[in-house]
Amino acid sequence: MIDKKAAEALKKVPLSNNTVSRRINDMSVNIIGQVVDKIKLAGQFALQLDEMTDVSGEAQLLSFVRYKDASDINEHILFCKTLPGKTTGEELFQVIDSFFREHDLQWKTCSHICTDGAAAMTVRVKGLFGHLEDDKWVARLAYLADVLTKLNELNLSLQGKESHILKLYDKVQGFTKNLKLWERKYDEVDVSCFPLLNAHLATTAVARGPVVKLVQAHLSKLCTDFNHYFQDIENKSERLDWVRNPFIVSESSNSLPAMLQEPLMELSSDRGLKMAYAEKSLTEFWCDVEKEYPELGKHALIELLPFGSTYLCKVTFSALTHIKTKQRNRLDVETSLVTAVSTLPPELSKLMKDKQAQLSH
Repeated sequence: MIDKKAAEALKKVPLSNNTVSRRINDMSVNIIGQVVDKIKLAGQFALQLDEMTDVSGEAQLLSFVRYKDASDINEHILFCKTLPGKTTGEELFQVIDSFFREHDLQWKTCSHICTDGAAAMTVRVKGLFGHLEDDKWVARLAYLADVLTKLNELNLSLQGKESHILKLYDKVQGFTKNLKLWERKYDEVDVSCFPLLNAHLATTAVARGPVVKLVQAHLSKLCTDFNHYFQDIENKSERLDWVRNPFIVSESSNSLPAMLQEPLMELSSDRGLKMAYAEKSLTEFWCDVEKEYPELGKHALIELLPFGSTYLCKVTFSALTHIKTKQRNRLDVETSLVTAVSTLPPELSKLMKDKQAQLSH
């Protein structure tokens, strides 16, 4: 990657056994320092938390932070801490609280916390091939494959960086409406929305009635579970229509205090900001609005601050498994992980200024 002359010059650079490790640590500390400064300047922030067990069997708590920066809402890794063997909720709080106290962060400025609340699903495959001759059983399997495909599609649509809570509301609300549609169609014995099940029923002599009854019961239960987990989501979504599009007059703004309704009316007639709305992301747009209508912009950005999922933590766990391997199972992974996944560059000039040149003797 470099020529012989550069390689010879590199050989003359004095490095002790742990120089690289110390430099990575310095960059990590610098990056987190930048993030903490931005959090404090923003005033409010949201946390994303998730946990995994690494290759050495240690539990790792990973946290990302979401905050309003100069011109947009940004997301960044905050820490990765090793947890005790058996971690209680109190101990988990202490780990986070210790980081907060170390960096002088206040819990009252943490407006939202996003965690993975889904229970692990175990699929038993023992005896699978013994059932393949049972057409009714295969019909159930076909339905499960169809509905899990739709759930996976929903899950994928909620993933990605910079995905705000309004997107979550829209996608989940749309899926819940589809659940009700599928349930109604099953009353008409119409299973065309589920291609694998539809194809199986069309090519076998299995009775449709019992299968349809079973599917209806499952869809009804799934709909109930969604409504329980995402309570009152339609009203929550409608209440934020003014954030989604402030240029369309809606009843959602009626719940706002008069001191915010007034600048919202002015904003709805601002043609310059309307052009910016078409060209920028929603979070970028409201950062622009905050400059002209501070209170209205601030209120909208608070609504856009929460994470919609634990996607960033999940993705970063993949990086962790590459850094902490069987050959490096004693590594304290936090500083390496922060440096590897950071979207903020370390302040190298500042770091270099703070270090004195180490000359060999």
